[in-house]
Amino acid sequence: MKKTIILMLMALLMLSCTQSVEKATEELKQETGNIMEQLEQCNDETEAEKLFEEYISLITDYLHKYGDTEQGIDILRENYYLLTLEELEDVFDALKQETLENEKIASIYSNFLIQKATSEGNQFIDFSALTPEGEELSLSSIIGKTDYVLVDFWASWCGPCRQSMPQMKDLYKEANGRLQILGVSLDNDKEKWLNAIATLDLPWLHISDLKGWKSIPAGLYGINAIPATILIDKNGLIVGRNLDTKDIMILLSE
Repeated sequence: MKKTIILMLMALLMLSCTQSVEKATEELKQETGNIMEQLEQCNDETEAEKLFEEYISLITDYLHKYGDTEQGIDILRENYYLLTLEELEDVFDALKQETLENEKIASIYSNFLIQKATSEGNQFIDFSALTPEGEELSLSSIIGKTDYVLVDFWASWCGPCRQSMPQMKDLYKEANGRLQILGVSLDNDKEKWLNAIATLDLPWLHISDLKGWKSIPAGLYGINAIPATILIDKNGLIVGRNLDTKDIMILLSE
């Protein structure tokens, strides 16, 4: 009799917890949905930043409370790419090991670990691929020849990548030899890759293994969106990821 009562109480507790998670999840989706609607109509950059910060705060608060539930795992999958490396680390530190090994987010966690290992202050990880001329070129072979090397992950089919090229060209010119850029393409069509280099008139070094999103260099640095950049100093230390070109110019002026 006593055992039966205990089991009933446990069942009621589990039901209560489930209902609590479902309610919290529904409230989160409603609140974040409202924020997204406001962002779509917002024309003020400062206000948009505040709305985005509020969105991220709601997501991270929810994940700290319910990250180990199925609903929490789904919310993490839907929003992880919006979080900074520091925010992701804070979330992952709060999750149970069995959650980190869940097949739904195991690859996300693995990618996070790679990004963490290649974040600011770490030594660069070497890689090599073929140049447009078919010669093998390694990252290590150009480290130390200039004050900085900017590894630019891009692709001919990437609109934002192409849009960023005028700024990159200005940066390369203004650096006046103190900065080398290594374009690492995530193309899988050599002709389109070469045509983009010529059309955009990109004067720096280029390599690609023509494996698209299965690019080995991209995998070594946990690249899951492009454009993406890694700035490395002459000693091989990573200075930062996805730095603004203005910030890079400040470093070059020091």
